[in-house]
Amino acid sequence: FSWLPGLISAMALLTVGLSPTNWLCAFCVIRVLKPERYVEGFRELFAILMEHQAVLKATALITFLIWLSFSTMLYYSERENPDGDMKDNYNSVPRALWAEIINLHGEWPWPDYTAIGKCLGTFIALFSTGICM
Repeated sequence: FSWLPGLISAMALLTVGLSPTNWLCAFCVIRVLKPERYVEGFRELFAILMEHQAVLKATALITFLIWLSFSTMLYYSERENPDGDMKDNYNSVPRALWAEIINLHGEWPWPDYTAIGKCLGTFIALFSTGICM
């Protein structure tokens, strides 16, 4: 059945008129799953996820609460920041969530925090480093 992606690509080209390269690339990605019959890596991964789903759910909840807490703290410290870019990124809690997910991954692209924001940022950086390392 290795000819099937090529046949589907040719049929799509004739009926829809899309680029055959795009379709071929898409179906080549699906062929990556073919070794699953012999290796069973995805089945094993799924079994591990099912076995430890309670721990993973608890970890996801704690992670979300930490993310929400840090975002809320930075929202309160940076919402009156005189810098316009900082004010834009922290003018609401949902915007602060977006900005904080970047910060929690260690990037910190906005440098003009207030003094309280810098203290919180230092704590958040040390905390996230401790979690990730």
